[in-house]
Amino acid sequence: MKKIQLGSTVVIKTIITAAADNEILSGEDDVLEFTCGKNQIFEAVESAVMGLSIGDVAYVQLEPEEHVGEYETEFLRVEERSLFPDNLEEGMLFEGLPRDTDLLNSTDESELVQRIYLVTDVTDDAVVLDGNHPLAGMALKFQLTVVSIDDESHVETI
Repeated sequence: MKKIQLGSTVVIKTIITAAADNEILSGEDDVLEFTCGKNQIFEAVESAVMGLSIGDVAYVQLEPEEHVGEYETEFLRVEERSLFPDNLEEGMLFEGLPRDTDLLNSTDESELVQRIYLVTDVTDDAVVLDGNHPLAGMALKFQLTVVSIDDESHVETI
């Protein structure tokens, strides 16, 4: 039976859960497709599937520093409500910060200004924006099921 090796292009069904409480973040309809050895996926995921065959299952846990990083309080911003549109609601996303923020006049702005921000709270006077990735600071557990292996000379699938 064919086994995953360097150079294999594989399709993997994934179930991703939060390690802290086992909340399902991504279900088994989700798939990853990548070529081993090309740095297209997290190193721990690639290592976990090396040597597996179709139908095999592997489990791996990634700590925050192994995927999107720790939660950074510097990416949490409170801005004046007047800088935003009237129809602003929690859950909306913004690319970058409004033009009139004090941050835009600072010299160390590039990483903060170019982020995607999630509106997490809106009051009459202020808006709370979070520029962290939604999975920042979370340990994640992956259940990985091999669906197909292609080594360019031979293809097998379930």
